[in-house]
Amino acid sequence: MGRERASVEEKTAERKVVEEMAPFAEMYYEFGGEDVRNSATEFFESMAVDGDGRVSLTEYSSFMDEGPLRNQKWFNALAEGAGRGRDSLGPRDVRPLYYILKSGRPFCMGLGCQKFVGGVYFT
Repeated sequence: MGRERASVEEKTAERKVVEEMAPFAEMYYEFGGEDVRNSATEFFESMAVDGDGRVSLTEYSSFMDEGPLRNQKWFNALAEGAGRGRDSLGPRDVRPLYYILKSGRPFCMGLGCQKFVGGVYFT
């Protein structure tokens, strides 16, 4: 029972991060200029390799290759970010991920915690 509860709490943590970052990601995309929008589009297209205009879990995992964002909990959090819960991601769903990666936001990597460091962050 304890293991199941921990898993649910971790998923909730990833979703909270996506929900927290989504408005910043949208502002970054909207006001960052044409270069940012083009880069975000290229980022999405480099993930959606099968040509259907969506990113599946397989495409996501392959693209992320390794690191703390590769796991299915992050994919699910991105897919559920709009409150619709899907099995694939569209361009807007990927924007929080793009923002997280481009902003250089840190992860706690000590002792295998691999947790996102949320909140206000300055580089």
